[in-house]
Amino acid sequence: MRYADLHCDALTAAAPGTSFLHRTTSQVSLEKLVGGDCLLQCFALFTPPAQDFARSEAVKTAGKRSAAGDGRARNSRSQPDPPGGAGIGAEKSGAGGPVEKISGKEKTGERGETGAPVWRRAQRCLSAFLAAEGELSAAGIRPVLTVENGGVLEGELSRLDALERAGVKLFGFTWNEENELGFPCGRPGGLKPFGKRVAEELLSRGIYPDVSHLSDEGFFEVAEIASAFRVPFAASHSLARSVCPHRRNLTDEQIKAVADGGGLIGVNFVREFIGKAGIFAHVVHLWKTGGEDVLAVGSDFDGTDRPLYAGADEMPRFFEDLARAGLPASVLEKLAFRNALRLLS
Repeated sequence: MRYADLHCDALTAAAPGTSFLHRTTSQVSLEKLVGGDCLLQCFALFTPPAQDFARSEAVKTAGKRSAAGDGRARNSRSQPDPPGGAGIGAEKSGAGGPVEKISGKEKTGERGETGAPVWRRAQRCLSAFLAAEGELSAAGIRPVLTVENGGVLEGELSRLDALERAGVKLFGFTWNEENELGFPCGRPGGLKPFGKRVAEELLSRGIYPDVSHLSDEGFFEVAEIASAFRVPFAASHSLARSVCPHRRNLTDEQIKAVADGGGLIGVNFVREFIGKAGIFAHVVHLWKTGGEDVLAVGSDFDGTDRPLYAGADEMPRFFEDLARAGLPASVLEKLAFRNALRLLS
């Protein structure tokens, strides 16, 4: 069965100057996408919080100073990873593709050294994605660009221009830490004033807000704004909190809010979010709570070390497992690709 996936981190996992489509260690590669019969794959542009870049730069600077004072150290020590490789956490790693100007002008002077590496990394990811579009399309796979962690804007609304030109269709407000837009799941607080401006701007541009990783309060603020615009929103890689009480999962009220707005919830394969009940229990709960039209896939491949299914080439086994467990064929087809195509076509 063909499938559409709302979220993976293959784009971010690639090292600078390499093609993210041909990494043998990746959970998502061109070979695995073809093997899994992928129809549409969303690739997330992820940039870690600016403070992680600052910490990485501090480590690198200290290493250079040490090497400068000791010639032997300079010859024997390797320098720390470039910005983007440190401080990201177990679920994210690496950097983007080849460096290329996308936005035309980089505002490093306004943000100082902290802001510059964040946007440079984003530009590398944008360049890598654009370079891979042709190869994916030739293989019958539609690539879609998304954003995970709206902190990439660093308070500059104008950066949405570059993201829109690159074809971004889903935009996540936060990752696991507070940023200029709002607060992450498990934290009190919702959207900040800038986050509300971003939500309105996204909806006016035809970019769907993505509430995965966002706080509960922020979720409902996005839902209210999206309702006023009469535009759907999505949770690209989230599961059901009633099945597994993890803060990253959605409450029943949230599931219904996404469904009522005509949006999607992407089922992910992160073991910590699935819990003991198993993936089928989450799929059924999402279906019974939000209806069959809310179901989608949001694997989070390359964003977690031990996904329930090892990679994109194992997607047929996922659908076979759901069919054997009793999921009706019509519902399975909507989960696999029909609902995602409805939103992203």
